[in-house]
Amino acid sequence: VFGIGPTLSKRIQTYREKLGGFVSLDQLSEVYGLDSTVRARLQTDFFVAPSFVPRQIDLNTDHIETLRHPYITRREAQAIIAYRKQHGRFDSAEKLLEIPLLTTAWLEKVRPYLAIL
Repeated sequence: VFGIGPTLSKRIQTYREKLGGFVSLDQLSEVYGLDSTVRARLQTDFFVAPSFVPRQIDLNTDHIETLRHPYITRREAQAIIAYRKQHGRFDSAEKLLEIPLLTTAWLEKVRPYLAIL
């Protein structure tokens, strides 16, 4: 794609790996240094398959290191683990909203990356 050299290409790839995969092309705006013109070009030339399932984090078994994600801060991961220790296994992602630190907007952003096994 015109406008994407090796540096930007590597940034996109690295961020995609950290996320566990893009679930929306809008997430390209989160890649450092990717300007709006290049993002617009990418959005016309590429797509995310509707059936794509990103790499997921298991809320009931993952530890602090594996709960780390670009959308989950260390503090949020610690709160999730503390809640799980106090209240037991999660039976739905909505249970996360019982943690005062977490918001509905946060949950909607991170939801595609969560699993409850």
